[in-house]
Amino acid sequence: MPRNTEPRRALREVLNSAPAPLTIEQILHAARAHSPRIGIATVYRNLKLELAAGSVRRVEIPGEPVRFEIIRDESPFRFVCESCRQVINLGGGERDVDDLLPDGFLPRRFEVFVYGLCAECWAAAERGRRDEVGNRSPGDVSIMEKTRV
Repeated sequence: MPRNTEPRRALREVLNSAPAPLTIEQILHAARAHSPRIGIATVYRNLKLELAAGSVRRVEIPGEPVRFEIIRDESPFRFVCESCRQVINLGGGERDVDDLLPDGFLPRRFEVFVYGLCAECWAAAERGRRDEVGNRSPGDVSIMEKTRV
């Protein structure tokens, strides 16, 4: 059984308090608040131990760095912000995919990624769009922009 060292406790604390999966860099940065001398090799080593113990899982999002999270429940539905790259668990483990599969198929796991803008990035984009339209003279605004709600 692995020892319960300060860096390992820091890693568990970070993952336990995270609302969504974290990248290695995010884990390292947050763990340093608990254990300032923790290094990247220690994070990798302890993640490997936690993965082997079955308490942590890898979350692989296409085109993104691998992320890790504590296994609490099955939450295969995730939202990925295309601007800030934030990942949010949407839950959804109770949904049954058996009805979607052909007869005789056995699902082992599944994940669904919804891509878009989080509330903060969407608000920033809307402010930017209003600023862009506001900086033009009235003759420069297109018909499409005049009819936007």
